[in-house]
Amino acid sequence: MDNIRGNIIVEMAQKEIGIQENPPGSNKQKYGEWFGINGQPWCGMFVSYIYDKSGYLLNLRDFLLGFCNCQRAYLEFMKNKEIVTEPEPGDIVFYDFPPHERMEHCGIFLKKINSLSFIAIEGNTFTIASPYNGIVGIKYRSYTDSIFVHPTKSIKG
Repeated sequence: MDNIRGNIIVEMAQKEIGIQENPPGSNKQKYGEWFGINGQPWCGMFVSYIYDKSGYLLNLRDFLLGFCNCQRAYLEFMKNKEIVTEPEPGDIVFYDFPPHERMEHCGIFLKKINSLSFIAIEGNTFTIASPYNGIVGIKYRSYTDSIFVHPTKSIKG
């Protein structure tokens, strides 16, 4: 991802920090409304929204506006050979939390902290201020169980 595109995506994601579901625990928020299936798990819809509003619509087979299913999106990005080991700001990060062995959550890579950890902006996550899954927040994550996507072929335009 060129620096300009990555910076635009990160800036857009940062503007969304603090957006929450209403009511709490409902999965109802503006990203699901925009995507057309409000009330469902929404981390992928958040990422898709950020890319779209940044001017980079994700062009995946299942939906016109991006993705809502992390595993299916991951498989398509993998098929398109868009998986990377050295992520850049604005790239998509998928998480495979044990013991499931499938991608079940995603966010937007913000920056590397060190060789073991990084910072991401995620939708449908939790923070100290909001202990339920249902907020856009900054998360400190480990590279373990994280897969990074640098979309190039999967961007419409």
